[in-house]
Amino acid sequence: MTKKTEKMDIFKYAAQNALRFPFRGNITVEDLFKLRLEDLDIIYKNLGCAYYRIVGDDCESLIETDKINSEEAQRLKVSMDIVKEIFNDKKDACDKAQKQLEKRQKMQKIMDIMAQKEDDTLMSKSLEELQKELDILSAE
Repeated sequence: MTKKTEKMDIFKYAAQNALRFPFRGNITVEDLFKLRLEDLDIIYKNLGCAYYRIVGDDCESLIETDKINSEEAQRLKVSMDIVKEIFNDKKDACDKAQKQLEKRQKMQKIMDIMAQKEDDTLMSKSLEELQKELDILSAE
């Protein structure tokens, strides 16, 4: 199963099973997209605690086990996967926006320095050279 297929399957599961997430009551998958990263993290932690109480583990493992033996455990695991997926997407978008902001700021700084250098070049010209440039510009 590819990552894209896996992603679609968890969202399909959420729709088919009307998954709700504990946050100020119960919210839908659609509501998760409106939350801040910190809120998603809180939901993920709460789901994780509930999941590990059911399966009897103290912490999450990357090695798959057969401990998902109940429907509730599966619902919690899928819910965790959905929150994690949305968190990662939102985090990637925030990182991309931050990089774009930094790029725009650097470009602006370069343009400001270029303008300053142009000003310095004009300032270093003699009065006669400046008058000639002004006459050329006026004639155009």
